[in-house]
Amino acid sequence: MMNADEMELYLVEKGVSSEHIQVLKNEIVQGMDSDLQECFEYVETVERLIPVDKIVSLPRFRRGRDGTWWDHFNCQAGSIVEVRIESLRRSMEQKGLESFIHSFSLPKYKVRGCYYPRLDQYYIEQDGTHRTLWAKVVDAPYIYARVEIYKLVKEKYRNYLMLLSLKESWYELLRKCHLSWHYDNNMVMYGDKEVFKFYRPPSFSGDDVSTQIIKEKYKRNIGIFEKCLHLDRYWKKRIRNRELRYKIIKNIVCPFIELRDKGYVDSAAYRLLISLYESDWEL
Repeated sequence: MMNADEMELYLVEKGVSSEHIQVLKNEIVQGMDSDLQECFEYVETVERLIPVDKIVSLPRFRRGRDGTWWDHFNCQAGSIVEVRIESLRRSMEQKGLESFIHSFSLPKYKVRGCYYPRLDQYYIEQDGTHRTLWAKVVDAPYIYARVEIYKLVKEKYRNYLMLLSLKESWYELLRKCHLSWHYDNNMVMYGDKEVFKFYRPPSFSGDDVSTQIIKEKYKRNIGIFEKCLHLDRYWKKRIRNRELRYKIIKNIVCPFIELRDKGYVDSAAYRLLISLYESDWEL
């Protein structure tokens, strides 16, 4: 298979505009947030031509994180099969560009995906990864698809937006403190150092009960962290020496707080502060 530069020259020679290729180099292949996906409900399945420029995603098992359409097309992102890309290139070579573009509109070669009218976006979910990539690259106007249509459930979406605001507040708080939260193991990290485990909320399902549980989980996490930052400022004013401050908090203050703390937040905030000090964290 040609490398990316050779492929670009080849495509331009065949009639694909260089401006269109530049667009593909900048456009990220998206993935839908799993929580947002819970806000939609299946309506029906149809077969029809769909506009290629409204396709925003590839199947999860094919899609690479933060890869552009051009990256995927050149097998530099995701799980794309070179042989399939090359086979379709030979097909274009035989048919010519115009005939090749027309072939995407034929029912015989349909792809499979989902359509979300509220977003006006198509997501390729099963068959058709490599054909979709070629349709994008040659700027085909339409491709024939078997499409599952999903409508937005307003009540679930309202819950989603409320939780999204809390989630963004949580991540913004971590960013300001030069920390990150690894969702796979629940660990807050300072660089490559493990600091403290904040258990993630349960999966969002859209209903009011699960939404309330998740809301309380995020609020508690944010509350513990804000309390920790307040304690850090408080003790810095009183004990300037970091090592001495750490020893007093760990050996005297924290054991006392854990004995009397009935609400969990104070003791958790102190344990977090100790872990941050032990990770050489400084704000």
